Amino acid sequence: MGWEEDLPPGYTLREDPDLLVLLRPDGSVVAAFSAGGADPMEVIAAACEDLG
Repeated sequence: MGWEEDLPPGYTLREDPDLLVLLRPDGSVVAAFSAGGADPMEVIAAACEDLG
């Protein structure tokens, strides 16, 4: 993903054929998105919202 660097520090993405999983710095799951239709802005917003 070219936009993973736009996530808050420590947040990462795990990809598999069906899901894109947003992870906190401690490795716990924030949210999961459809791998085929994940909107980068929604993923980034979920991370920022989780960060508080």
